[in-house]
Amino acid sequence: MKETSEKISTQMQDVHRVAEDMNSGVYLLKAKLQTLQPDWETDLGFAQENVSVTTSSIKAANNLLLGMEKMAETNNNIVQQWNDTLAAQLKALKDKIARAKHAAEGIRVSIESENGDCKRSYMPQTFGLTTSNTIKMSIALNRNTNDSSLIFIQGEDQRFIAVEMVKSRIRLVWNLGGKTTIVTHPVEIVRKDPKLDEAWYQIEANRTMNIGSLTVRQMTSSGVFSNSSLESGDSGIEYTRFSLSPANRIWIGGVPREIRPPQLTNREGLGVIVHQLYIDYKQYGLWHFAHSEGECGGAMLGPQQSTSTINARYFNGEGYSVVRKTRARPYRKTLFSVQMQFRTRDENALLFLTVDEKNNRSISLTLHEGRIVFRIDYGGEIKLEINTTKKFNTGRWVNVAAAREFSKGSTENGSLIVDKENHTGSPTAPIGLDSLPNLSNTSYYVGGVPPGFKSGTSKAPGADHAFLGCMKDIQINQETYDPLDSSNYFGVEPSCKETIARAGFYGNGFVELPSHSLLRIANFAFVFRTLQPDCLLLLAGFPQRVLMDYDEKDRRGNYSVWLEEGHVNLWINAGSGGIHLTSEMLVNDGEYHVVSVTKTKRKLQLRIDDKLQTSKHLPNASSQVTLPEEEGGMFLGGVPLDDEYSDLPPRDKIPLKGAIQDIVFNNHTISLGNPVNFVGVQLGRNGPFMGANGHLHEVLMKTEPIGKSFTPPPEGCHRVGSYSYEPNAFKFGDGSGSHSIINIPGRHLWQKNFNIQFHFRTFYPNGVLFVAPGSKEKQKHYIVLMLRDGHVLLVVRGRRREERRLPLKLNDGHWHHVALSSVDRKATLSVEAGGSRHNSSAQLKLPKRISAANAMFVGGIFDNSLSLPSEMIAKLEDFKGCIRRFSVNNVTQDLARPGKHLNVGQCFPRIEKGSYFPGDAFATYKRVFHVGKYLELELDFRTSELNGILLSVSEGNGYPALSLEVFMGKVVMSCDFGDGNPLRVETSLPSKFALCDNQWHTVSAFYDSEQLALRIDNQPTLLTVASHQPPNTSRMIHTKSPLYIGGLPGKQNRVNIISYFSQIENASSGTLLSRENFKGCIRNVVIRNEIRDWTDMDGLTNVLLSECLTTGK
Repeated sequence: MKETSEKISTQMQDVHRVAEDMNSGVYLLKAKLQTLQPDWETDLGFAQENVSVTTSSIKAANNLLLGMEKMAETNNNIVQQWNDTLAAQLKALKDKIARAKHAAEGIRVSIESENGDCKRSYMPQTFGLTTSNTIKMSIALNRNTNDSSLIFIQGEDQRFIAVEMVKSRIRLVWNLGGKTTIVTHPVEIVRKDPKLDEAWYQIEANRTMNIGSLTVRQMTSSGVFSNSSLESGDSGIEYTRFSLSPANRIWIGGVPREIRPPQLTNREGLGVIVHQLYIDYKQYGLWHFAHSEGECGGAMLGPQQSTSTINARYFNGEGYSVVRKTRARPYRKTLFSVQMQFRTRDENALLFLTVDEKNNRSISLTLHEGRIVFRIDYGGEIKLEINTTKKFNTGRWVNVAAAREFSKGSTENGSLIVDKENHTGSPTAPIGLDSLPNLSNTSYYVGGVPPGFKSGTSKAPGADHAFLGCMKDIQINQETYDPLDSSNYFGVEPSCKETIARAGFYGNGFVELPSHSLLRIANFAFVFRTLQPDCLLLLAGFPQRVLMDYDEKDRRGNYSVWLEEGHVNLWINAGSGGIHLTSEMLVNDGEYHVVSVTKTKRKLQLRIDDKLQTSKHLPNASSQVTLPEEEGGMFLGGVPLDDEYSDLPPRDKIPLKGAIQDIVFNNHTISLGNPVNFVGVQLGRNGPFMGANGHLHEVLMKTEPIGKSFTPPPEGCHRVGSYSYEPNAFKFGDGSGSHSIINIPGRHLWQKNFNIQFHFRTFYPNGVLFVAPGSKEKQKHYIVLMLRDGHVLLVVRGRRREERRLPLKLNDGHWHHVALSSVDRKATLSVEAGGSRHNSSAQLKLPKRISAANAMFVGGIFDNSLSLPSEMIAKLEDFKGCIRRFSVNNVTQDLARPGKHLNVGQCFPRIEKGSYFPGDAFATYKRVFHVGKYLELELDFRTSELNGILLSVSEGNGYPALSLEVFMGKVVMSCDFGDGNPLRVETSLPSKFALCDNQWHTVSAFYDSEQLALRIDNQPTLLTVASHQPPNTSRMIHTKSPLYIGGLPGKQNRVNIISYFSQIENASSGTLLSRENFKGCIRNVVIRNEIRDWTDMDGLTNVLLSECLTTGK
């Protein structure tokens, strides 16, 4: 104890001496400071005061910042409210225009010409490519004339479709680019008093692909159109397309001389009375014209079709009818009933709706997923809903009656009777008399609702979809209603249609139809659109259910059409061997394309959009492709999920997202209205949106919240300075066949103890780390270390195959240490994961003899020099990343020895996900890229430069073209339709240097035939609308040139004249404002909703994959 206390006392004395020494040192330091600066204490006081003032200023600035943030948030709310108000006003204006247009087109005043000189033109209601057209009109002859021009539809490239009267006969005349074809109907047009029904004739002309048909039916005195023959003809399968632009016109009563084809009548002026006109199922108001010549008069004349004999009404899927109670009869609030017959293939549609707006209540009858739903909404969450379990979208007539009745002292009861099968229901909670809908003075909506209908009272599933199909015998509260006996209807026609020509696919269904054999002389064609690079379009074969009816001697044919990497593929097998044809054109651009196949004996020809792609011959024994015909077996857009057709091409039968329409086999139009089976497909519809209706809305509506910190505008671009490289690290995968070869001295490396170590990093899940191929004596032996799905995998092949897989996923961009060692033929594979600090290992016993070579291929393989089984080579991908400090038996290997490597580069010390463009790089997205009618794209970039090309495609002479670039600190999107007058939109940013801050920025852009939309980060969307139609051009960017990302091949702005003349290839600048290649990083490139990795593009030049350098620590 004494010794301890003495020890403590000594230590305390030592501490005391140290403290005295420190005090002495402080005193001496003060003396020195006074000699250097006599007023240092005063200055220190001033400094302290300045610090205090600065602190107060910082607090004041912080308060000001908080105030500015609140102001910014308030302003943002005001702007958002203004945007919402503007959007609502624009929506209301569009709805008002649509209603006015419906009203103008619904004026039912006939047009006639007393002097026979009336001629009018009309604007087309739809533009662009069509592969089918319909013309439907009613006429009466009121003058002594035998000839009259009725209707002429002017197309692009001197193509046309016309209906005229020649020698009192109606004829259809068309030209699609080849020969002019004429179909004449035998019915004679006879002059009678137009006040009589029998004076009127209904003309219906149809054109699908190259096939035209014509019917002419006279109305009888009983008010029905008589039956008539169908006359048809074809103009050759080589020409099938017809295109309308805004510059084209539709003419009634004559054609201007400068565009009149010689095959048409020279008779000018309208020689008949025209009552109604429908083109492509859209009604044209005869008094909604663009230009008029001569004396055109109106007449309240027209055929009165009897509703007692034919009361079925056709709804075109875009229409509606609004009817009101006509008879004055007492209204009973406690009762309501509605009944009708309908026929449809729609899975979702509104059949009937009535609304009590004041009390937020409604009654509806809808189709949802093919099932009928009767629903009453009482306000709030209380409802009555009755659903059928069966589906009734079968294309057959369905009789449905729905009713509700309220009993005093009880509650509401509902009844739904479908084809005599009764379903009942009651509200989800008890209700009183005051909860019932008040429908005493309301409208009834049949088949749909008009534009601007805003009631949210109906929550019935399916109510948002207009009805496509036929209705008849509509009764509401035991009162009969006709959808045509209304002053407010649109898209409703008096007769029921049987044919469905199109179908919309959403990637989860198919349509099965009767199949069609291909005889010695045969053809088939169809129209489709999609954005998918790979999908099934059509497959025809023998279903298993019919195989029992055939024996082995019967030749069973099959054929299929699909997309692979955007190209159309055709397979045809007549039973003795098949042939495979592939198109040159890329067609996954969301536009309509025509696929046509002609068969002449054994010769097959494939055409896309009337252009011959390729041709081949079937094997000698094959001249006819036989299929089971009416028993089914032809599938559109997909096949059932079972393996019934797994042996037929293509291998991967990816369901279609898009549309198929206008199917023709052997010059006959095929209807989709009576399928053998269909699942998950909208028959009669156009499928998912592709173009402005869908993607522009997404670009415009992208929003991000305003940040909580205020960043002042930068005063210059962020400079990253010079960069260094990681020592003894080597980059693989930036070029084709990237690899390095090392040779280990000695013999039988793999049968001795060995130790191999290295580090790697990558963002890619697959790639070769190293391969030791078999020796000349044992070529089947090998050792492979690779990444597969992000895991390290060791494969050893001696007499048998062994493999070990480590559980850690390592494609995260961090450095990871790998060791493979062997002691006494026991191999150990281990990994130290750099990002997570986790370790993993596995062992396997090496064979006594393994004759793998001492030469090792690192990072990739060179096919011609390896002795590996072909199945193994097929599984090996080049490594895309960095490998460093590769050592064998403690000897570090040089992976860049002269003559022993290919496409091996250097590595940056720190990276993040994204590919680096050093200023002389570019990627070729596709060598042949068609922009077409629209293009949606998105990408992320970061740069320290004011200028740089992000994306460009242009024809050789500079237009048509489209580009996206950074120019003088702004993002600029430009397009040229082909007239040399670019349309541009550019960002409006707070500073010229806002984008060159070396931070990531996201660009969303959209082009369609009318406008450009551009958005950068959380900035407002910028929109530019085309103000003119270029003469002799269509609203489409026709390109067949490469789409470049990050730059262009050829000369740059900053190269000297010698470098300029040394370039072999120079791409056109197109609409670019600068030719400077991009310098920085790009990632997440999405074009037409497709995310494509850099390695899947058609070409890379000097692009450093996944090597986006960072300067942070």
